[in-house]
Amino acid sequence: MKKYIKDIKILFIEDDLIASQGLIRILSMIGIENVDYANNCSIGLDKFKHCEYDLIISDIETPIMNGIELATNIRNENKDIPIIFTTGYSCDYYKNSAKNLNVSYFSKPFKVERLIERIGFLV
Repeated sequence: MKKYIKDIKILFIEDDLIASQGLIRILSMIGIENVDYANNCSIGLDKFKHCEYDLIISDIETPIMNGIELATNIRNENKDIPIIFTTGYSCDYYKNSAKNLNVSYFSKPFKVERLIERIGFLV
């Protein structure tokens, strides 16, 4: 069942503080106020295990754990939660891994409009 955008809860994982502040501000501008933030995938995975989210947006390369490991762990517990990778890395390994894990993949820099459109489609 689709939710209203204002009612969704997002886990956002990004190690770049400026990029994270920018995207959180954009999400707020479109009505998404319920965003949990983690600065690496290890912390994000811990948050995922202790809270219910409608969507996960994660950088693919963060300290301690990368997005592929994060998504693999999440998929072991929840096959359906939408996950979006945002990344500055555009290699076939990441793209193929994302596809195999049923994860959307956005190369940085990306058009915010496309990300917002994808969020609306997923939730």
